[in-house]
Amino acid sequence: MTPRRGLAVVAATLIAASAASAATAATDAAPVDATRYPALAALTGWLRSDAREARNCSSMVALSLSARAAYEKTQSEPAAVHNIAASLQQVSGGKMDAAVANQLASSSVRTAVQFLPLPREAAGMGIASLCRSAVSRADRPFADDRLVERLVVDARACLSSGLASGTTTPLALDCVVKTFERR
Repeated sequence: MTPRRGLAVVAATLIAASAASAATAATDAAPVDATRYPALAALTGWLRSDAREARNCSSMVALSLSARAAYEKTQSEPAAVHNIAASLQQVSGGKMDAAVANQLASSSVRTAVQFLPLPREAAGMGIASLCRSAVSRADRPFADDRLVERLVVDARACLSSGLASGTTTPLALDCVVKTFERR
């Protein structure tokens, strides 16, 4: 791991500690019924594990959802990148190189914007699921805009039958996870 990448992971972990994420909320909830929702149970179980890759994906989800909140507040990608980069600098105590903070902020805002059509919890599960599959396949699916767009559309189809009173049901989230895993 390069020093720059290591610092980026540390920064993501720091911001994850202070950011409320859908992935963290899902893992703090009661265990998911693995018989009824196998994909969701497998993903949340993995996120709860102590695996380095799971912690990195959880950090990515947290940072992306923080970027989503910054984007929703400003409705501007450049402003959201600026705000997230400033937050990264702040939580690192100014030790993070500005270029690294901007690169990490830019990537997280880009991911956040890609997942905007999904509700926050479904976006968190989609990002975590895509991250997990990227780890297992050693590829870079987030760089493929058309792939992510297609997966988000497919995930929205899952949600259209699973939303109840503005919340996402385990059945719908299980479908979202399966959508991103079978890419």
